[in-house]
Amino acid sequence: MREHALKKPLTDNQIEHLEEHVPYELLMLRFTLGKLRTEKHPLAWNAMLESFAVHARNLYSFLANKGDHQEDHNACEFLRITRCPMQVT
Repeated sequence: MREHALKKPLTDNQIEHLEEHVPYELLMLRFTLGKLRTEKHPLAWNAMLESFAVHARNLYSFLANKGDHQEDHNACEFLRITRCPMQVT
């Protein structure tokens, strides 16, 4: 498995931000899945599907260490390790 060096340690503000946003992404993923199971109107169903896909992609990118932008953070940044596995495929 290929590895890469971690970014500099997260600041308290960055950790606070992630502690708020990661649970939000999971909450919205679950909510939109529930709506997809019951929604009858085609346009509302499409909107829920799009929202589900966005939140699923955000969580996957975070958990699979696939942050593509400088401001993105990855799950491995929360671990006390010096090297992080490269992107999970």
